[in-house]
Amino acid sequence: MATVTAASVATSDSLERFRQEFNTLRSDVSNITSGTITINNESNNRILTSVSTNTFNAESGLTYDGSTFAVSGAMTVSGLSTLSGNLIIPNAGNIGSAGDTDAIAIASDGKTTFSQQTTHSGGILIANAGNIGSAGDSDSIAIASDGVVTFSQAPVFPDGSIAVADLDIDGGTDIGAGLADADLFIVDDGAGGTNRKTAASRIKTYVADVTLTTAAQTNITSLGTLTTLTVDSVIINGTNIGHTSDTDSIAIASNGVVTFSQAPVFPDGSIAVVDLDIDGATDIGAAIVDADLFIIDDGAGGTNRKTAASRLKTYIGSPKLTLEFESSATDITLDSVHTFSHSLGVRPTLVEVWVKCTDGERGWATGDYLLMAGAGGVGGTIDAGLSIQADATNVEVLAGAEIRIHDQSTFNEVSLSASKWDFVVVAYGGDLG
Repeated sequence: MATVTAASVATSDSLERFRQEFNTLRSDVSNITSGTITINNESNNRILTSVSTNTFNAESGLTYDGSTFAVSGAMTVSGLSTLSGNLIIPNAGNIGSAGDTDAIAIASDGKTTFSQQTTHSGGILIANAGNIGSAGDSDSIAIASDGVVTFSQAPVFPDGSIAVADLDIDGGTDIGAGLADADLFIVDDGAGGTNRKTAASRIKTYVADVTLTTAAQTNITSLGTLTTLTVDSVIINGTNIGHTSDTDSIAIASNGVVTFSQAPVFPDGSIAVVDLDIDGATDIGAAIVDADLFIIDDGAGGTNRKTAASRLKTYIGSPKLTLEFESSATDITLDSVHTFSHSLGVRPTLVEVWVKCTDGERGWATGDYLLMAGAGGVGGTIDAGLSIQADATNVEVLAGAEIRIHDQSTFNEVSLSASKWDFVVVAYGGDLG
């Protein structure tokens, strides 16, 4: 008789343990040549467990039909179990631990109930248009696919948990009417963080003057004439508005003209150019000098600064004509054209016609020069008896029957003696800048 080495298998042992012992048993049995084996409760597909020597018990709660291993009682697995198929819990079955056997209850319709608070390390994802709720209100919180959350009941938030910045006041519906005593406002009671409602009538009471309160006026249309009104440190007294330390800072005349006793301070860039009354200003009454000041927008960036007139002179520079011509002294012949070839290559920008005294007369000495035409005087001065024409080659001076000058002694206008004077022509060409 062979020795049976297979150990007994308890209902708490793993399936692998059962397989090992079952194979050992088969090997042991194959070596049995004779003897008596007693099997209690024998039935199809029951798995045998050893009771004593040569005695086995066919377990009714432990069966194997060649494809399915079934355990009808409690099964304890001490090692890691890997399932290649699904784990199916019977209707109204539980999944739990040794300390809490019904931690997860699964009803026949698939609803899962947790007996303890759950912890999700990866968060909880609700399906698009899904709901979160309670047994009594399954759609308390509806989450749309775009993330918009809708509550079916008024939510309750912890006191002080909603910041003022989170209130969308602009998006609210306007009251559409004047404020009434019964309208409600939200007030932080004593600024201690406890929010309460208050009727608009309380605000009226809070800001009202004692006299107005006792008069029980519901609609204040006029306060009459106030001689003086002081609000904090601002005082209004007659035609003046000021500070308690300077009561006439702003004086308002009957025609609306406002006078400031101190220089007002305006925000940078707040006064438009069109608001400056330049025409109404007092003229400087003198020529511009280097020390005079102008206002300039520094770099056109909106920052206004003062600048001396001398800087404008430096910035503009002195106009300079780069080409110039001066003729030699030429005899004057009346009733004739005098031609001066200037060789500038361009029509002169400025032509000056001088007469040079060669023999003193009319109070003028030999060598004196008189300017007859200039300052852009191409065209001449007919009343002096001269006309001037110029082109890119020549300057022509047309002398009439007489040329008029002033007597230096009598200051009377007289005719010069052509024989005692010469023409000298100066011409300038180029860019004035």
